Amino acid sequence: GVKSAVDYVKHIERERDRKCRQYMTYGFMLKENPHEYVYCPSLRCRESDTLKTRLCILQAVREELARDKGRVEQSVECDLDGHYRPVNIRKHYATADLRRPVMVWLHVV
Repeated sequence: GVKSAVDYVKHIERERDRKCRQYMTYGFMLKENPHEYVYCPSLRCRESDTLKTRLCILQAVREELARDKGRVEQSVECDLDGHYRPVNIRKHYATADLRRPVMVWLHVV
């Protein structure tokens, strides 16, 4: 019957969703080093999602990086005083080139 067919289709779709462990997101090349890129792993979608969804992810990543004009904190270094407290804290930044997006594949286990 119709209910049985609907239940079967739901079962197949749920199983397919569980199998899909490959996600994707977008990142941007760095201006200082064109062989490296930055991305936001929390902003991701399934590889099988629609083009509209994927474009929304690209726009969200671009907006997230654009908030700080593409500047991304890469590392922090400091000196320690006599009581092992940090002093002279120095942060190092890289700048994302928001005109050069790249696709990043994420494998979620």
